[in-house]
Amino acid sequence: MTWFKNKGFPTSKVEVQVKADSLSEPNIKSEQLIEKPLLITERTLKVLKNGSYKDCLKLGETLKKEGKLDEAFTALEEAIALHPNYSWSYNSLGKVLEKLGKLDKAAIAYRQAIKLKPKFPWYHYNLGQVLEKQGKLEEAKTIYRIAQELYPNLSLFQNINLTKK
Repeated sequence: MTWFKNKGFPTSKVEVQVKADSLSEPNIKSEQLIEKPLLITERTLKVLKNGSYKDCLKLGETLKKEGKLDEAFTALEEAIALHPNYSWSYNSLGKVLEKLGKLDKAAIAYRQAIKLKPKFPWYHYNLGQVLEKQGKLEEAKTIYRIAQELYPNLSLFQNINLTKK
């Protein structure tokens, strides 16, 4: 099972339809909950079938840069399924989820990256960015301070305004 499936998120169109069909509201159709069908190119399908976690991660990063966020999500989720203890995969997934506007899920991914590699300041910084976007400023400040403590010489971390309200 994949990481998101273990967290209870639907991971396929069929699962989304089943969840939608189980809603008590009779006027809602499952198709209304599916933003767009997941289209996977041959390239993605080939890597997902035959690739290692590194192949899936590399593909996910490439697809993210190309703006193919749904495909990137799928590739990164597979990378995590193949190697659930590799922190960078969760960080990359967090970036994709953030771009998709799924900030709660992005925060979960960043927290998992931090859990696996707590001394890497960028994971803290990325989580702080999401928390700030969510309006959780006090928690964001705490996370930013950790990033600053881990890497005090990086100018980006020095310039974080921790006095915002």
